[in-house]
Amino acid sequence: MPEALQGLIRRDIASDSASGYVLTRQIRAGLQASFCDVTYTRDTILRADVPPSVFIGVLVGRDASNLRVSGTGTVDILPHIPLVARLPTERECIGMHKSGARCLNVGLSLSHECIQSMLEDYGEESMGAIARFPEGTGDLRTLHRSGELASYLNGMVAPAQHHGRLSALQFEGGALALLAAINRIAGENDRMVASMGRRERDRVHAVRELLEANIDTPPTLAELSRRVGVNVTTLSQQFRQAFGYTIFGYLRVRRLEHAQQLLRETDLPVSQVAYRVGFSNPGAFATAYRRHFGHVPRDEPRPIAADGGCSPIH
Repeated sequence: MPEALQGLIRRDIASDSASGYVLTRQIRAGLQASFCDVTYTRDTILRADVPPSVFIGVLVGRDASNLRVSGTGTVDILPHIPLVARLPTERECIGMHKSGARCLNVGLSLSHECIQSMLEDYGEESMGAIARFPEGTGDLRTLHRSGELASYLNGMVAPAQHHGRLSALQFEGGALALLAAINRIAGENDRMVASMGRRERDRVHAVRELLEANIDTPPTLAELSRRVGVNVTTLSQQFRQAFGYTIFGYLRVRRLEHAQQLLRETDLPVSQVAYRVGFSNPGAFATAYRRHFGHVPRDEPRPIAADGGCSPIH
């Protein structure tokens, strides 16, 4: 039977931590579309080694989740905000889901060869913005929310809830339409960053330097805006355009990375590390740490002295 007429491949999930199903369809060589509807009955961490590729994901439901890609970073996945991850080499991907969360997610996975092939077949408008994503060490970014996504997402979700050849073809058409929409949104993001003038770029870099210099006791958003001479709303928008994070999302990531360094290189107790990087509650620190790194602070390797105890780095 021709590939275009084959149905969706369904994999049911039933375990002590999750239940639901995942649907996949191979659209062309190197391009796979998926839809999952999984409910987690306890806090769950999923790990997988993902080959070199570009992955695009959009949450359809209301429950957020968290994704970490080794060597690239961590990002909160929010409903109806596209996430694009470019993996130049095989990477470990870690997804974190809360107990009771229902993950309704649409995904597209493209090999780098597929992207080049589609560029040759359909031109710059089809894949240009996605193909231009940085290759170096990888890229993990969220795009801006777009009202046009709703109809394209429904073009995959509705057929996924039915069966048969027609549903499979509708699912495939919805996936290709979604891919084109994501490429347009990515292009708009690129143009927004490119439209920032020298003054705007200098401004957001100055803010980042202020945050780096004051990780433990950062200025408030109002203080930052006063220092660089622009209102809070404009500063927040420009910072996210430039770095892909909100100001305090960036600060949270840097605090946790600093905490990891302290845990690995000093004998400070976990609670003291939490206070050192700006967390007033060790429990909140442990929760944030697990969401970001996939494990709790006490599981970090600590430096071992000759007498068997922890020692600071000299």
